[in-house]
Amino acid sequence: MSVKFIDPILDLLPFYTILRSIPNKLMGVIGMLGAILILLAMPVLDTGRVRGSQFRPLMRVAFWILVADFFLLMHIGAQHAEEPYVTLGAAATALYFSWFLVLVPAIGIIENTLIDVARAPDTATQANLSTNSAFAPYSQAFIFAPFLVLDCPCLLASHILPIIC
Repeated sequence: MSVKFIDPILDLLPFYTILRSIPNKLMGVIGMLGAILILLAMPVLDTGRVRGSQFRPLMRVAFWILVADFFLLMHIGAQHAEEPYVTLGAAATALYFSWFLVLVPAIGIIENTLIDVARAPDTATQANLSTNSAFAPYSQAFIFAPFLVLDCPCLLASHILPIIC
């Protein structure tokens, strides 16, 4: 007599979902093991120059996508292996692996490019700002303005807008 539903430990529910979402048993076990081992590859897969997510607004959003996907995998693992949960589990499994293998390197490349573009000196802007001594302390604020807008809109309203207007 076989058991229709196994009640796994709460901590292992996402990995149980990954195991269940792959039809081949051996590939399911490899996928479950890969889901744990992919965490060890994060230092290699993260291509961003800045390691903390405090100054990486795109990575913060991506992190919360991973957290939501992890809880979705956990919820699906607690359900019976019925049709809507199996299909949703396969999609959540694909999102889990694509977060590490596609999204994290792509966000690192995008953020590195934005930092390089922001640091590239605009000669006309730098020449105009450096000739007027009143604007000299704020010359770097124009370069990093997109990052400041994302992190603190009140800083933009109180320091940068009065200079422009």
